[in-house]
Amino acid sequence: MVIGTVIGNFEGFPPSFSISKGRYDKYAMRMWATRHLAVGAVIPPHKLGGLSLGLSATAAHGSLAHTDVYYHVGSTHYEWRGTVRIVLTSVDCRAPASKPARTFCRLYGH
Repeated sequence: MVIGTVIGNFEGFPPSFSISKGRYDKYAMRMWATRHLAVGAVIPPHKLGGLSLGLSATAAHGSLAHTDVYYHVGSTHYEWRGTVRIVLTSVDCRAPASKPARTFCRLYGH
C-alpha cells in the first residue's frame, strides 16, 4: 500500500523503475519506496491510499472480477468495492499461435 496516490501499472512485480523515463517514474519510484503492508497500514485523514496487487498467470488465461477491501477506523467498519476487471493471459507475442493471440499482440504493441 502506498500513501498519497496511485503510482500506475507495471508489467513486472515488484515494479522496476527507469530513472531515464522522467519525472513521473521518479515519483512512482519514491512512492513505491515508502510502501507499507496493507494489513495494519494506517491512512491519515484526507489522504489517499493505493493498493498494489502482484498478479501472475498460472494458466493460459485468468481474470479478477473486482477487489474488495474491508477496513475499520476504531469501531466503525467500512467496505470499498473496486470495479476494475483485470484479465491475465499468457501469450507469447514473439510467436503468437492463433488469430486472437496475434490480435492481442498487435493491440497492445508487443
